[in-house]
Amino acid sequence: ITVLPTESVDNDSAVCVIRKDGQDTHGTLRLTYDSERLYLKWSVSGIRWVNGGKDHRLLFKTGDCLDFRCSPDGGHGQSAGNGDFRLLAAPFRGKNVVILMKEKDSGADAQYGFRYTSPVAEVRFDRVQLLHPVEPHVDVSPERVVVEFSVPWELLGVTPPSSGNIMTGDAGIIGADASGNVNAFRMYHSDIRTNLVNDQPG
Repeated sequence: ITVLPTESVDNDSAVCVIRKDGQDTHGTLRLTYDSERLYLKWSVSGIRWVNGGKDHRLLFKTGDCLDFRCSPDGGHGQSAGNGDFRLLAAPFRGKNVVILMKEKDSGADAQYGFRYTSPVAEVRFDRVQLLHPVEPHVDVSPERVVVEFSVPWELLGVTPPSSGNIMTGDAGIIGADASGNVNAFRMYHSDIRTNLVNDQPG
């Protein structure tokens, strides 16, 4: 994924395409930044923007959700590193919200910690937090859902990029079932290990 300065917003290299053969759902994520904020603009076809979840920490399990994963230091490992974060955008209790998830965050207050468990695995996150100052603008039409928001680098605990920085990441669409209460599929730009939908840690 390429993140470009905001003055390059019309450059198509700032766009990440999310598509899988045989799947009606598809979308794009445009990523740009300035010294203060990271800007994300999603455009997704094939979802209704519904999520029946009652717990913001589990929205990726309960309906439509958009997921951006980032390793600011360019890490390529399977396990999360310090500073790695995820931003989940979803409808939640009549509002549109953004969730910040950091598996490793030594500065996180204990109230934000959460343990994801299943009969076969367990993963603890130091921070799973509703970003209250961040309110996505969402436009839902029969053709597509457009979700746009920005997040201050300070809230992410990340130093703004400078020329020559390499940041790695991925972008994905999580789709609801017909009831709008369960995740039915996951589709990412790069990660092909997304067939599993019924396991929290997975």
